[in-house]
Amino acid sequence: MTPATRAEFRRLLSALCDGGLAEAQRGRFGDLLREHAACRRLYVGYMSLHLSLERLCQSAGAPAWCQGVPRWDESAGPMG
Repeated sequence: MTPATRAEFRRLLSALCDGGLAEAQRGRFGDLLREHAACRRLYVGYMSLHLSLERLCQSAGAPAWCQGVPRWDESAGPMG
């Protein structure tokens, strides 16, 4: 995978976690996941970290920096 492809995938992954992807972005995101094992590994690691941080912020005694962190809408699914 080229550095440009990796950067593109990271931008799409960030957009996914920040609120979702437009239809064209979802298509490209899916293409990259199918074509590159490195993208699949990055996706799993990124989503695992994202979910762990969200759970931390939802727990009792969450750190102050968690205040105002938006929750992922589980009903929308990961491709929201």
